[in-house]
Parts: sequence; C-alpha cells; structure tokens
Amino acid sequence: MPCGTWTRSFSLSGIVITDPAWRPDWRWRVLGGFDHGKTNPTALERAYIDYEGVIYFSGEYYVPGKSVWQHAPELLRMPDIDRFEACYADPTVFDQRTQQERGKEPKAIAQVYEEEGVHFLTRFYRNRNDQTFTEALLAHWGDLAHRNPTVRIVCRNYSDRPQPGRHDWDCPNLLWELMRTRRRKLTATQLMSQNQSEEIIDKDNHARDAMKYVVMSLPEPTEKTWQDRIAEKLDAYRQAGMDEHSLNIYRFQMEREDRQTDEQPVYIGRRGHRGIIVRRR
Repeated sequence: MPCGTWTRSFSLSGIVITDPAWRPDWRWRVLGGFDHGKTNPTALERAYIDYEGVIYFSGEYYVPGKSVWQHAPELLRMPDIDRFEACYADPTVFDQRTQQERGKEPKAIAQVYEEEGVHFLTRFYRNRNDQTFTEALLAHWGDLAHRNPTVRIVCRNYSDRPQPGRHDWDCPNLLWELMRTRRRKLTATQLMSQNQSEEIIDKDNHARDAMKYVVMSLPEPTEKTWQDRIAEKLDAYRQAGMDEHSLNIYRFQMEREDRQTDEQPVYIGRRGHRGIIVRRR
C-alpha cells in the first residue's frame, strides 16, 4: 500500500500504472522535482500534467554517493529533460556552498550543476512541510471508490529494495520510498501527555521530497490548442454519424472562429483604448 502506515485504506489499483506500453502524451506539460544528496541519493522525479490536471510521475534519477560532475551527464540523458517548464529544487542547493577545489572559493551547489550543463533547476518557494504534503497527497488519492486518482505513478519494475540508477519512464524508487513512509511513534509514557504524533519520519525521503516539490507547486492543467479542440468536436460529430462534407464545413467555420478569437486584442487598463494591447496566442 502506498505511503506505509498512514494510508492503510488505499489500494495501489489506479494509482500505479503498470502497463508496459504506457507513455505520456507528448503535448502534456513537463515538470520536475529535484533533491540533491551527497552520501544520500540525489533524486530527480519527472512529472507530466494532462489536460485535466492529473499528475503522472514517469521517469526518475536516483543515485547515492556521487559528485555533481558525475550526476550531471546522467541527468542530461533523461528523456524530455529539455522540455522542463521548471524543475523545482530544495532551496538549500542555492544557499549551501561546497568546496570544489582546494584554495578556491566555495560555490552554491546549484551553481556547480549549472556549470556542468544542468540549467533547469528552479528554487522551490512554496510550502515544504511534510505533514502538509501528506495531506495534499491523500486528497489526490481520496475517495477512489468514486473517482480516479489525480496523482499517478508509473512503475513496471517495482522492488522491495532501492534500484539506484536512471529509469527513463518508471519511478520504482519513488514508490519504494512512499511504501516505507511512517509517522513517528510515541512511547506509552509520551502518549500520556501528548496526542498521537503527525510527524513524518525523516528517512528514505529523497524521491519523496522531489515529488513533494512538484505536487506542492500546484501545477495547472495542460491547455489544449485550438487545433485539439476542433479535432475533438469533429470526432464527436463523426461518431454521431455526420458525413464528411458536413464535417469539412464545420471544420472551416470553427477554424475561422478560433483564429478570430486568438487574434482578438485584449486591452489592459481602465480605458481599453488607452491601455496596452496584448494579442491572444
């Protein structure tokens, strides 16, 4: 069951995608979450956002005990890495400095990554609290008897132990960490004076932290292009039995209307004719 003792009521069914042929739509937005480690694993989780706002974690890098210059080439080999709109990273990588060479001034870890060609790291500014993230994730996975989950994990190669390396389309280490998530337990003496702990144990949480930065960034759904919207409408008409001649007429009308809408000026300011004109795209 995902997320260990605090999600005993959940089933993996629907949350985890195991279909070997599954791939994200190439038109979906791509985001990343990144957590740097030295002796602990360095983790990058790649996520796709569909038209409904569902987040699909598909692809990860998870390697412990290496230096930035060793991580960087492998990160850059990941599919769709050049499509990142943002890759949210723990703010400490922008603040914490590391000594790369004796006698030279220490540099921020993010700066060292950038010098190695990793230019996509973005400081994460939102809520990083583990308990808040847990509640948000449980909301994505709530009431699955009546709706589909809005966060999904692609994993065709799960194991009950870590699998270090680059996984181009799967997230076995993310799933492994989620399965091991636990709340801190209180002793009998502590329970006499304290409520049951809500604290999440800070262990095996590197892929989970990378996931947290994506989920807590509250990504917007991918927006459909006007071509996609027209294609959907025409498919519906075709399934309803409309002939090709009528479909072509509707296609021409809809393309003209959508182009006119896209080209319509948007006026900013109290008086439109005095404001700035921005063209819709």
